[in-house]
Amino acid sequence: MNPKTNPEIVEDKRTYHEKHGAALGLPPFTAEPSGLPLSADLGRLTAHAFNAMDHKPGDPAVKSAYDALKSETKAQYDHLASRGVRFEPWVSHGQPYADSREMSEDAKNNRHLWYFPSVSGFGSDDRFADHPLMDKVPEGGSYPPGAVYNDLFRAVHDWYAHAMHGHQFGPKGELKAWHEHARMFSPEARKALTTETHGQNSWVNFGPHLKGDEKPTDKPYADQKAGLLDESLHP
Repeated sequence: MNPKTNPEIVEDKRTYHEKHGAALGLPPFTAEPSGLPLSADLGRLTAHAFNAMDHKPGDPAVKSAYDALKSETKAQYDHLASRGVRFEPWVSHGQPYADSREMSEDAKNNRHLWYFPSVSGFGSDDRFADHPLMDKVPEGGSYPPGAVYNDLFRAVHDWYAHAMHGHQFGPKGELKAWHEHARMFSPEARKALTTETHGQNSWVNFGPHLKGDEKPTDKPYADQKAGLLDESLHP
């Protein structure tokens, strides 16, 4: 097994597949980490497409994909909560973790993760306030007060896509994180997932705004637009 793999999170994934896999049409369960190679050419093409993509949350196809993403994200969050995982919003200054290794250690040692709440940062301005993931989660359950679906998505994505196999936050790690999490969503939800992860990260790492000498911490975040990328751009 990969030395960075967290066996408990693999078991979280296995039991989720056991419960939801058939109904959602998920690919067969695997405990192996993604070996998807990074393609800079695909990254640049995706960054260009994401840059040109309109924010269209009311489009029927966009709404359908994001409705599926929201429903399945909530199911993943609920499943983890039922297995004793604790997610908390980070409300202090700075970042909760110095790097992905520190985040993975918290998951391994404490079955806990901090997540960056959407109220502290979402998109570049209020043009995206009508984004589907900014809808509030129904009250009750184990959700923090006022939580929106984007909060739940940030939490479960860090858990399953990064902490499970120790994928880092750079271009290679983010691509593998997309692949890791894509295997846990239905084909319909995967369309929105790809925009939210592969689309945004391609723009950050390969976008037309880059000069080529930026440090990772100097790269701006992508706009969080609701739209769908052509499936030819899905890795």
